[in-house]
Amino acid sequence: MSSGEEQPKAQQRSSSIPASLRSKESPLSRVSPNPIFTAALRDPSLRCALRPWRFSDVPKLALAMTEDMNRGYSSRVIKHSDRVRHAWGWVWNGLKEAEFGTTGSGEKVPLAYAITLLEDKDGVLLEHVLGEIEIGMDSREEHATFPSATLSYLIGKEWWNKGVMTAAAKGFVGWVFENFPDIERVEGFVAADWAPASERVLEKTGFRKYGKSRKIGWKEDLGWSGGSSWELLRSEWHEQSEEAARKVLVVTG
Repeated sequence: MSSGEEQPKAQQRSSSIPASLRSKESPLSRVSPNPIFTAALRDPSLRCALRPWRFSDVPKLALAMTEDMNRGYSSRVIKHSDRVRHAWGWVWNGLKEAEFGTTGSGEKVPLAYAITLLEDKDGVLLEHVLGEIEIGMDSREEHATFPSATLSYLIGKEWWNKGVMTAAAKGFVGWVFENFPDIERVEGFVAADWAPASERVLEKTGFRKYGKSRKIGWKEDLGWSGGSSWELLRSEWHEQSEEAARKVLVVTG
């Protein structure tokens, strides 16, 4: 995986990416380089962070991409004949104006973010680009509103089963509900036979399975896969957040 640079001592903060790792090369320079979410992981030396894409992420993302990504934490079907080309496409899509959404406060923000890992290695802060997480907004019409959004994500095989994807999904879904008040429902779709781990991520994030599909896709090495549909309502997310807060009070009280 890729490595970052040493963090300036004057800017050491466990909850943000240091200035030395930031880039001003994006044409959308108004986008904050700071992460929208950070979370501690089981390993105290690691933190998961979601931040806007930068063009310099292309080679880092390409390194994280493997043929096995579809079989783990991935809710999309992708080809890897050209890692750099696919990595460039994802980063560029995350930077395009068309891929922005307007929050309840009127701010235009990206809808796709890099999943990164901040690692404290012997006092040096390293940043790894692990994958991508994004939300797709349904279209609006003049006399109707479709208050749903679709969650999709992927992460490099090296970082499976470390709690990273679940932490990223929980934080990102919370950010969506907090910043887009019109969204009442977030859904996810999984190629269940190819990516059972992706189902576990959604379940741990609070989603409920509401449907199954048969023979949604076929791969020469994996055969047919069925699909599963998942959803999380705003009201359910609020209930889960309140329950989590109550548990914290019980533990610390």
